[in-house]
Amino acid sequence: MTAVIEHSFSQIITSDPDTLGSEATVNADGSRVDIGLDEPLRFSGASVVTSVEVALATIWNTSPNISVAKANNTLTYLIGGAVQPVVIIPDGLYSITTLNAEIVRQIVNDGNPSNTLTLSGNNSTQRSIFTFATGVQVNMTASTVRDVLGFNPGTYPTAPPITDGTSVSGQNVADFAQTLDWVIKSDIVPNSIAINNRGLNVIGVIPIQSSVGSVTNYVPFNPIKVGNNELRGKTISDFYVQICDSGGDPLPQTEPWSVTLTFRQTVVISDKNMPLINVL
Repeated sequence: MTAVIEHSFSQIITSDPDTLGSEATVNADGSRVDIGLDEPLRFSGASVVTSVEVALATIWNTSPNISVAKANNTLTYLIGGAVQPVVIIPDGLYSITTLNAEIVRQIVNDGNPSNTLTLSGNNSTQRSIFTFATGVQVNMTASTVRDVLGFNPGTYPTAPPITDGTSVSGQNVADFAQTLDWVIKSDIVPNSIAINNRGLNVIGVIPIQSSVGSVTNYVPFNPIKVGNNELRGKTISDFYVQICDSGGDPLPQTEPWSVTLTFRQTVVISDKNMPLINVL
């Protein structure tokens, strides 16, 4: 007689300070939780398949696309050829509308009219548009926000405009949506999901489907299982879980998040002699 038994258990990893506990620490940017377990995770030596999956996740769509850390948070403009106070954009997750509001707010606070410089977008071309009052220019060589807005280095317009309403479009598609997915990483997995044939300790990829400032509750119908037979017969006491962008770089989190990992082990019990086979 032969029987196949699947055993599963889960771990909830959270950065919420109210439930963090003494076994976990959160890094400075909120993207990573390091776990040190008093009672280790134990994996059977008799398992023919061992896997891990991201079964659930709760993540807020608030990671900044403009910040000091990204070095893309300044805008330099000129009036009559004279450089004005640099617009320093606070860390945040901006749309073109909210970024324009912040730029205009600072320009008005500097004593200039609200129509001095405005930012809009062309949805058909996905390009940003600056509209200028008389004598106003932007120095996009000195402005670190240029890549987000899709502008090449240079001064625009090349000469100070002589009438209100002159506009210039970016040369490239704007890049406000700097990541389309949350990539979940962990060192608990030696063999990970490959991204473009690269292994990056990836155990899950979660599409960002919530609007800016809203939460995504990820409940996959059929989560990706990462085969991990290297864990057979081992115990794990220390590991991390980290939220990254589409390129695999840490993605700062401004709100608490949680990820539920489910581990599965398949054991074959038989009264016959059977070889131990790696199924995955």
